[in-house]
Amino acid sequence: MTRRRFYAPPIAFSHDGQSATLSADETRHLRDVLRLRVGDEAYVFDGEGREFRGSVSNTDRSSSVLRISEEVQPLSRESPLNLTLAVALLKGEKFDVVVQKATELGAGCVVPLITSRADVRIHNPEDAQKKQARWQRIVVERS
Repeated sequence: MTRRRFYAPPIAFSHDGQSATLSADETRHLRDVLRLRVGDEAYVFDGEGREFRGSVSNTDRSSSVLRISEEVQPLSRESPLNLTLAVALLKGEKFDVVVQKATELGAGCVVPLITSRADVRIHNPEDAQKKQARWQRIVVERS
């Protein structure tokens, strides 16, 4: 069975370390995508190398609370190689798939390239920020 993993920054953990509160995006993934309910098992990681097993204790529209039962050994997904992948921007959601698969394969960095022959153009900084935020969410989901 695969681990249902969620990211919570260190500040989202309670002072006693018994629970973690998930953000609205993580809650949507927990509730609407994976369809987890109160009592279901889930894992939460803090992005600093620690991972915990727990269960869903509360969920609402904007947040979810996971009750932590124990600290577990994080999955070893890091490649011993420091890989950087530079890829020209692609149409539609194709670049999203490249980011997803590169992360799964262990690339440490994905560099989007704007090339003279590519059909994709980013016209303003707001679009660039939105795309970057999307790609960062994909990386966190696959980490």
